[in-house]
Amino acid sequence: METDNINSLRHLTVDLVLKIGLLLIGVLIIALFIRDYPDIYSYRAISNYSLLVLLVFFTLLRHKIGLNFKSNFIIWSLFIAMVIGLIDKGAQSTAKVYIVLVPVIVSFLYSYKKSYLLLALFVSIYLLIGYLKSERI
Repeated sequence: METDNINSLRHLTVDLVLKIGLLLIGVLIIALFIRDYPDIYSYRAISNYSLLVLLVFFTLLRHKIGLNFKSNFIIWSLFIAMVIGLIDKGAQSTAKVYIVLVPVIVSFLYSYKKSYLLLALFVSIYLLIGYLKSERI
């Protein structure tokens, strides 16, 4: 009985993250499209549009897709967005927020061990990209 309540709470949390993410990323991408219109074919713009299309797909079909698949999609899309933002803007990127955001989301869905591992992965990627940017590689 309690396991069912926890699983339903996990489903509601992931579905809510998908809905809020769709709204926020949709507004952000529309604003970026208006601001960066001449640069709409850059790797950053194409990756953002691709993530938006995938997010729309996952949000519309959220009742037919399993919880693990949806949560892994959220985690890896945040990871991709973080890496692209860091490569593009470096330390000035707002993608640093994802370093804190992902372990919080993961701690609701998975064990704390997996949350710490993902935190270590995100921090190490952040440090690696920071080092490469500082060396101008």
